[in-house]
Amino acid sequence: MIREILHTKRRFLSLFVMSLLAVGFLAGLRMTAPDMQNTVDHYYDRQCFMDVRLLSMLGFTEEDLQALSQVPGVKAAEGSRTFDALAGEDCVNVLEMPRQINLLDLTEGRLPQSPDECVTEVKILEALHKEIGDTITIDTRESFDSVLEEDPLTKNSAEGSHSTRHTFTIVGVVRSPLYISRTRGGSNVGSGSVTGFVVLHGECFSRDVYSTIYLTLEGLDRYNCYTDDAYKDQVDEFIDSLKPLAVERAAIRKKQVSDEVTYTDMVSALLLGLSESGSGGSAMSGLETPSGEWYTLGRDTIRSYVEFSSDAERMGNLADVFPLIFFLVAALSSLTSMTRMVEDHRAEIGTMKALGFSTAAISVKYIGYALAASLAGGGAGLLVGCTALPALIYYEWGILYLLPALEIGISPLVALYSLGAAVLATAGAAFAACYATLLAKPAELLRPRAPKPGKRIFLEYIEPLWSRLSFIQKVSARNLFRYKKRFWMTIIGIAGCTALLATGYGLRDSIFDVLTWQFDDLMPYNATISIDTGLTPSERTELMEALEAEPGIESFMSCYSTGVSVRTDEGTADNVSVRSSSGWGTLSEDGGYPIAEDYFCLYPRADGLRRYGRVGDLPRLAPTDDAIVIDEKLADNLGISEGDTIRLLDNDEKEYPVQVCGICENYVGHYVYMTPACYTKVFGEKPRDNLILVKTVTDEKKNGEAQESGEGANLSPSERDDQTAGSGADLSPSERDDQTAGSGADLSPSERDDQTAGSGADLSPSAVAQRVSKMKGVITYSSIDETRDHFNESMKSLDVVVWIIIGAAAALAFLVLFNLTNINVTERVRELATLKVLGFYDGETASYVYRENIILTLMGAALGMLGGKWLHRWLIGTIEMEYMIFGHGLHARSYFYAILLTVVFSMSVNFFSYFYIRKIDMVESLKSVE
Repeated sequence: MIREILHTKRRFLSLFVMSLLAVGFLAGLRMTAPDMQNTVDHYYDRQCFMDVRLLSMLGFTEEDLQALSQVPGVKAAEGSRTFDALAGEDCVNVLEMPRQINLLDLTEGRLPQSPDECVTEVKILEALHKEIGDTITIDTRESFDSVLEEDPLTKNSAEGSHSTRHTFTIVGVVRSPLYISRTRGGSNVGSGSVTGFVVLHGECFSRDVYSTIYLTLEGLDRYNCYTDDAYKDQVDEFIDSLKPLAVERAAIRKKQVSDEVTYTDMVSALLLGLSESGSGGSAMSGLETPSGEWYTLGRDTIRSYVEFSSDAERMGNLADVFPLIFFLVAALSSLTSMTRMVEDHRAEIGTMKALGFSTAAISVKYIGYALAASLAGGGAGLLVGCTALPALIYYEWGILYLLPALEIGISPLVALYSLGAAVLATAGAAFAACYATLLAKPAELLRPRAPKPGKRIFLEYIEPLWSRLSFIQKVSARNLFRYKKRFWMTIIGIAGCTALLATGYGLRDSIFDVLTWQFDDLMPYNATISIDTGLTPSERTELMEALEAEPGIESFMSCYSTGVSVRTDEGTADNVSVRSSSGWGTLSEDGGYPIAEDYFCLYPRADGLRRYGRVGDLPRLAPTDDAIVIDEKLADNLGISEGDTIRLLDNDEKEYPVQVCGICENYVGHYVYMTPACYTKVFGEKPRDNLILVKTVTDEKKNGEAQESGEGANLSPSERDDQTAGSGADLSPSERDDQTAGSGADLSPSERDDQTAGSGADLSPSAVAQRVSKMKGVITYSSIDETRDHFNESMKSLDVVVWIIIGAAAALAFLVLFNLTNINVTERVRELATLKVLGFYDGETASYVYRENIILTLMGAALGMLGGKWLHRWLIGTIEMEYMIFGHGLHARSYFYAILLTVVFSMSVNFFSYFYIRKIDMVESLKSVE
């Protein structure tokens, strides 16, 4: 066997490399997601990451903390004081230094030891151009307590009694398990986008009330929080058991705050000497104490935790499917190689059978040859794939996450079935080839296989075409169709490689297509504003007028948004967003809803196939007062069709039946669209708008404002109010909603430019966000562009995997083509030697083979395009997640790149084969067996 390996180095090497690629690709991708999940899970365990957190608008007292620490199953409980503030122009999360839960990971420097010191993360140092030893100033002017209106930080001797600026020395750089994602979400402070976090000593905080309480639970550190269902089940069970205590302590806390407010009012009145008249009081006078309800949440409400879990799930889905297709192509090439090897040794096998060797003894050589190639290549692939591939992908994920060093592991199960698949593909092919040959008698094996009898091919029956072919063309045509087995093996092998390449490129198209389709076509607004539902009618009117007067906003529409679950007989979908707008109440003459349709583009379902160039011509769907519209992925997951009745579930699991009248195109998330009247019928209460969809001024409008002027530009705010819808103070909230839905949308772009031209306001997205965030009643301002950018970055975690797939598919394509060409030349060596004896030059002899290879390549590539379309559609359907649809179509460029690479590889293989053809020994090749 060793002599055979040395004699057929090229064949052995091709089997070795195919096994290496197949096993390395399969095992490497399969281990990437578990390695990353195990690494982060162990990091959470080391840093004592919380299992449960509790939030309340009124905060928590020390008594609350003590009560929670005594609950059975609680391992540790710790209160934390946090708030958002400004550091320069950047919004930062200010955290209290943890002592036993959510421990900091110190990467440089030391932790704070005094109240005038702090630690922060790399993002803050980069944004503020700071380093260890520098000072950082935290401005709390927008961070005062919402209940008692006091500075959340204490004053030191260097700060004035009325100053909101607090200076600290940076002594270290840390990472926190609360923030493994590089994005930090939104805030109502500053620009509305959080840059990073700053951690302060506990003595820096002025209040004794905790804003958050973190809990760790006993026995959960033995589970992997990402992969073990037992972890989530035990956390959910604990959260349910905590409800009675939460209700009891929330009522106590609300009474405490009410007493504090009353006492503050009395003290303020006495100090002003107005206690008898009752005209004085604190800022809290006349305000209702906020609810003290406890919100008990698990890790799955932490943004970075959920994002990492979703990305790892996408990686796992991709790894489960694509390598199997890879193995099928490699197995086909291995079968071809081993069949050719056994055919080359027919005489040797016949001799051994004639000498009395058993079938098992004869087959050991060939099966051993295949085992040696598959085990050696598979072992190398296992080592390289399970180390290099996860490390490369993990490094690329550093674009999105702040992660600890990767912990590489090799699962025995993954190693076993990866190597087993490689052995089955090669050794199994060798056994199949031997078995067919060993059934023949020795006398038959000792003679060369008789050439196939000449037959007319179908082209010969097409006389006008056949008569116009040259002699060489006729020979090539006969050679192509005469050996049907070789013809189909080559066609299928090339088609498989082309299909893999097309699928790889198409997978990248499908992932990034949804960004444009979802955030440009289906969501034409640029930002969302969450507003306080507790605003009075006059306060709501003032907010609407302030938004109308904002020069950076082109138009807006208010709506109601809430979360529900959807249940059918086939299952339940959580985290479904309900959108209800009065914009569906205004019907135009052409039967549409122009206000709502400017913000909600509800096209009929597309099944992942975007109708390019015809989108504007498609009909629009709209909910009715009796039925709703849902997104297509939700319909697919739960088996919902138009006309079906589904059940909506609130937080208390109460069910509300409603009929579906339409299924709309959507790619990210789950949505239910309903009119306010329908919402009222279903839930028994009127929706109160809490979300505003905003279209901001575009770059073109910014340029137009600098060049245009109009009469409205010089209007005073009061005059501008007179020109708009009026004060609206006497209108009910629903009437106001009807009048102001799309308020700014009622103005044409040119009219809006006229009103805002010359204002001199900064129209950059961050400036607009900062001004809007400061308006009374605004909770958060969220930019859709930031959401899109974050989603784009998240998809890049898959992009590197796609390029790895394309690279591996390209390498496999080259190997398959090389193997098939090598076999083609080897089995026709007598034919080629005859041509050389007849006087053919080396180039003419090579072109004799090349011509056939080129034709087979083009035919295989054409078949591969059809296979690629089917394979891509199947793969996309397999790796899609519950809340996302990828594009199901292949771009023309994907086909082009796949065919181009296939042709390039074919030409490269032809080039290398030329040197082998030149070395054919005519005398040795033409020797007869006799």
